[in-house]
Amino acid sequence: MYNFSTFLTQFEAMLVLGIDKGIYTTQTNFWTAPQPPQNNFLYFKIQGDIDTDKVLVVSYYGVVRKSRGFQELGKKTKDKKIKTHLVQFSQVKIEHIYKLAPHLLEGFIPFKQQAIGLRWGNK
Repeated sequence: MYNFSTFLTQFEAMLVLGIDKGIYTTQTNFWTAPQPPQNNFLYFKIQGDIDTDKVLVVSYYGVVRKSRGFQELGKKTKDKKIKTHLVQFSQVKIEHIYKLAPHLLEGFIPFKQQAIGLRWGNK
């Protein structure tokens, strides 16, 4: 049975694996300041850190989740931005999921549909 929160955790673990395997290579300097609260359901549904020590930011249609590693590095530095891996949710391809975590294929479409709905106002 599909569960949004469970899938989110597994999906983000797959993204970390994708970074390790060189599939997701985009790096950028990203703000260490907390994201201001947003008035959409997705923001409230995905609050919290990504469970990895890797320095990573995932943008779900503009709603950002930062990794535990990003948060820890951000606390140690005085810089306003730090270099991080950045994965844009909209750029994750089915082929990536098939290669990295084929067991997630079945839940990806419902997850993506729910994320889009939550981002633009549907509970």
